[in-house]
Amino acid sequence: MVDRNGKLELVLFVGPPFAGKSLYYLHHLQHTHQRVCPQQIYADSSKQIRSLAQLVVYVIDLLKQGHNVVIDDINWSSGLRSSYISKVKSKLPQCQCRCLVFKPRFSLQQCLWSWYWCSGGEDALRHSDVSGDIADIYLDLWFSDEKRN
Repeated sequence: MVDRNGKLELVLFVGPPFAGKSLYYLHHLQHTHQRVCPQQIYADSSKQIRSLAQLVVYVIDLLKQGHNVVIDDINWSSGLRSSYISKVKSKLPQCQCRCLVFKPRFSLQQCLWSWYWCSGGEDALRHSDVSGDIADIYLDLWFSDEKRN
């Protein structure tokens, strides 16, 4: 589906685990955009996608098929975001690319609460594919005092 201006759209979600990215997708974009979750795709052996380069090709193929795409991941580094955007723009210059940044209002505590709530078996919000150890690392990185790029 193209937007009302006739352009395809790539949306990169940017934010820590359990900040509400997947929930936002379900409430606002699931009818207009195809969700791509790198961790799910890497875990799906039938897709045979094992690298960022292969993932970008997969995203470009979806866009070429006429789908708007959301990349639902933390997209921590500006380099990673830039890679997605530059590769997509090189193949599909008409594609609109944007980043949607999720900053939890209550910072780390909000993400920890969401993580705890999701791990309690509530299927309604269990859309995170981040394992406990990985989530802990990502949350530490995201909320550390170090300057993020």
